[in-house]
Amino acid sequence: MNKEKWLPLAIVFLGTMILIGSIQIANQLVTIPRGSSNVNVDTNNISYSLDRIANKLVQSQENEETEKASMYFNDAAIYLGFTPDEFKILIEEKNLNVPYIKLDNRYIFYKVSLDEWAKNINQQEIKLKNN
Repeated sequence: MNKEKWLPLAIVFLGTMILIGSIQIANQLVTIPRGSSNVNVDTNNISYSLDRIANKLVQSQENEETEKASMYFNDAAIYLGFTPDEFKILIEEKNLNVPYIKLDNRYIFYKVSLDEWAKNINQQEIKLKNN
C-alpha cells in the first residue's frame, strides 16, 4: 500500500493521540490538590482510549478498502457533488472527457478514474455551453 493512503490516517491518529493526551492530563490536573506532588494517572483509562482509537482507525481503513470501486450514473453524480441533470450535461460535453463506460444504456464509472478526472479538471478553467 502506498504512503499517500497512510498519510491522512497517520495524521488523524497523531492528532487524536495528542488531543486525548491533553484531555487526560487536564483531567488529572483538575483532580490534583494544589501543592500536591503526588500525581496518579489512570493508565487503564488511557490504554482503553488508545485501543478504541486504534480499532476505529482499522475499521476506517477496512471501510475505505471495501468501498465500491465502480458506480452507476446517480451514485457518480452524487459522489462528485452534482445533480443528475448537471452531471448529464458534463458527460455530453466532449471536451471534458468524463471517464465512463456505457453498457446497454447504463453508465458505469470507476471511482479511481473519477477522482483523477476531478483532480485534473480542477486545474483547468473550462467554459460549459449553456443548454
